[in-house]
Amino acid sequence: MTTDTQSLDTASILPILNPQDSDSDLMQGVNGNGSGSGGDHIRPMSEAGFTFIASMLTVTYVVGSFINGLCLFVFARNKRLRSPTNVFVIALNLCDFLMCFVGEYEA
Repeated sequence: MTTDTQSLDTASILPILNPQDSDSDLMQGVNGNGSGSGGDHIRPMSEAGFTFIASMLTVTYVVGSFINGLCLFVFARNKRLRSPTNVFVIALNLCDFLMCFVGEYEA
């Protein structure tokens, strides 16, 4: 059984990059040497793509907020868990909890 590597369509694998653009054309927008904003090579996303990304961000927000909030609640209620080592865990948990709120809007 042989596989034909030429039959793979790179546009379906990497749909964001336009295959007609060369590397120098893409780097002009990145380096600021081009006249455009650098977004000329980005294809518009379909409605299904936006729906998928929005649903994944929503799931991340809901699950992350619930789990991190639950951990913060357990640490706040149990005084035995307030050891010097667990203070680092609480700090990481708090940072992750806040990133669930702030990070979703940055994406």
